Amino acid sequence: MLAEFSICPVGKVSMSGEIAKVVAVLENSGVKYSVGPLGSCLEGTLDDILTAIRRCHEAMAREHERIITHIKLDDRKGEAHSLTGMVKAVENQLGRRAFGGGIDPEC
Repeated sequence: MLAEFSICPVGKVSMSGEIAKVVAVLENSGVKYSVGPLGSCLEGTLDDILTAIRRCHEAMAREHERIITHIKLDDRKGEAHSLTGMVKAVENQLGRRAFGGGIDPEC
């Protein structure tokens, strides 16, 4: 299963410090993850994903009065899919790496 989530402490302008705390939680979660500019993607079982997101949510809730967490789940039956596999499928259609706008494709 794949998931995408974002956590936003209400009233914060700069969030790099908060995102670093979330990444530290993810590093100890045991799920595969990828950090993006507007959210993070996870790969694992439903239980592992929801546990990881809950821990991230709780880490932010300890420090902020109000936070908003958005979660999107991709539950595909029959055929396994992965974070890297989804990107590679698009790149196969393009016939090249998928990147642009001056963003380093190795990031």
